[in-house]
Amino acid sequence: MTKKENILCESLMNQAINRGKEAEECYNEYEKLLKQNEVAKAEIQQRRADQLYGECIGINQVLSTLKFKHNRMTELSKLLWGG
Repeated sequence: MTKKENILCESLMNQAINRGKEAEECYNEYEKLLKQNEVAKAEIQQRRADQLYGECIGINQVLSTLKFKHNRMTELSKLLWGG
């Protein structure tokens, strides 16, 4: 992998981590809104979280296929699969 490709992959990884964190926040907001009986708003948050989570999984799959190695890939895995 060239230096430029490595930089692009690192950028993608950071984007995935940010989206994963944002998805986590949306899921938390979803739970909060459900407890407040704000079903419509909760549904919007859940869909937004699902979209962000899906993007995060897709980026992770691309990076894995490219066999991209980085210390923060563990952080991405924890966001996706827990742990």
